[in-house]
This record gives sequence, structure tokens and C-alpha cells, in this order.
Amino acid sequence: MGFFASLGQSIAYNAILTTAQRWFPENVGLAGGLIVAGYGCGAFILSPLQTAFINPLDYRVNSEGFFTQVDLLERVSAIRNSRHSIMLNSKIDS
Repeated sequence: MGFFASLGQSIAYNAILTTAQRWFPENVGLAGGLIVAGYGCGAFILSPLQTAFINPLDYRVNSEGFFTQVDLLERVSAIRNSRHSIMLNSKIDS
């Protein structure tokens, strides 16, 4: 699934970048820079939010590299079973 997600992201990235540069032919660099900054800001903002929700007590992995804390695993399960995740998984499986 990771391969197809990356493929979809790269297709969307190229389409958005090309479209923005066509809309602003005098400012191609600015348009491209804002698109790239937008991708980076999304990860910059969402990563700490997800970490704060899933692992607020800063649990560490065990010696095998896995989380074993039940409350942490339940929060991951809650996110995976959310309505958006179910809709996304059903589209991928179809």
C-alpha cells in the first residue's frame, strides 16, 4: 500500500505544481516555492499533533522495537477505525 500511496502523492504533487506554474507564469518560482512549502508545512504541523494525540506520555518502544502499552495501541486503533480511514481503506481494497 505504501507504494501506491507514494505514487498517488507524486502524481498529485506534479499536477498541482504544474497547474500553479501555468496560472502564474510571471512568478513560476514563487508558485513552485509555495507549493513545496505547503507540503512541508503539512507534515510540520500534523506530525506533532498526531504524536500528542497518540503518544502523549512519550512511551518508548521495547527492546524489540514495538510499542506494547495498551492505551497507546487503543488510540492507534481508534484512528484506524475512524470514518475517514474506513472510507479510504474501502476505496483502496476495491
